[in-house]
Amino acid sequence: MGYISCFERFLEIIHSDLQMYNRHFDIPAQERFRKEVVFYGFMDLLGYTNFSVSKITESAIAIYDSLQHINNSKKKQSIEIILRSYSDNIGLIIPINLAELFYSPSPKTVWSILRIATIYQLSMVLNGFALRGSLCIGTLLFNDDIMAGKVLIKAYELEKERAKYPRIILDDIIVRYLKCLRKYPLVESKINNGNNLLKNELSFLNISERGKKDLIRLITDWNFFPNLAILKDSDGIYFLNYLWQFAEILYNAMSLPFFAAKIFKSREQTQGSNLEISALYSEEDIKNVCKIFHQIYNELENHYKFIVKNLSNVEDEKVKEKYFWLSKYHDFFVDNFIARPIVKEIINSLCQIKLEQLLPNIKINYSIDKLPSIEFANI
Repeated sequence: MGYISCFERFLEIIHSDLQMYNRHFDIPAQERFRKEVVFYGFMDLLGYTNFSVSKITESAIAIYDSLQHINNSKKKQSIEIILRSYSDNIGLIIPINLAELFYSPSPKTVWSILRIATIYQLSMVLNGFALRGSLCIGTLLFNDDIMAGKVLIKAYELEKERAKYPRIILDDIIVRYLKCLRKYPLVESKINNGNNLLKNELSFLNISERGKKDLIRLITDWNFFPNLAILKDSDGIYFLNYLWQFAEILYNAMSLPFFAAKIFKSREQTQGSNLEISALYSEEDIKNVCKIFHQIYNELENHYKFIVKNLSNVEDEKVKEKYFWLSKYHDFFVDNFIARPIVKEIINSLCQIKLEQLLPNIKINYSIDKLPSIEFANI
């Protein structure tokens, strides 16, 4: 299926849903509700039924503060975010512009929407509360007091029946949309042009062949974010990689998305044919990379401690299984995003440390074969 027929199929699904609501959106309804196509995220807190009163109070504060964290993170972006919460149930409403989503599709546009849920999940975890949930797309009627729509039912059912572990899973229609987007000519062109430019410039850089292959793979995925920001379990479930934000900050500090330009500029300045990694960075750049690496390491250490603490303290075996899955996810992220070959070579060179000796301190290393294994999405 080509990208045109693929997008047309999605427009048919979304417009069909919207038109059903349009038929009944008469004057009395219009006076009472907004009607929008939205991304709707439904989440709940892990282990809430066993919370003490003090823990319930802490969770309420975290739910509110995490919304403020989203609002602070999106800065100048004009994305509207509405939160509805009661008890341990959390609903995120994100109205969307169909023209941007379907008529001028861009990975950047859809990532700016999806990352809202990842920011929220990460903020909650760092505040001491694991979440599971789902993210769906559909038509919603809502005002300050009431929400109504089939998208609510779908999100609830996905969370209850399929999420299972502390992951925010994606509705199949969102995954299929992303697969369409991957075929979009402008996306394909950006990926191919970026790869060709990088391959040419890498011949002038003294790094291992493994590092070169890893960098090309990383830049390919960077130009189509779902392959970094979304992961897949062996049970076929796609879910948001909320720790990706740490890698994104680190990779940007190392200028990985712009590595070809960085090599080209350094060659012009030095008039040399071969470059060492350190030649690509100023002293200020090096200090910044090392500072950010240690900040990210500390955050991952906090994430590690959060999981280990709950594995030690939780008595409910069903809840404990969820934290075992979280330990698997944590280790997967450390192995595949922080300990990847190109990151090792750059950090070891710039910061004068042995990354392979440091990272085992934040690995949990539980062997849990009965849980689904985690993979890259490869959308």
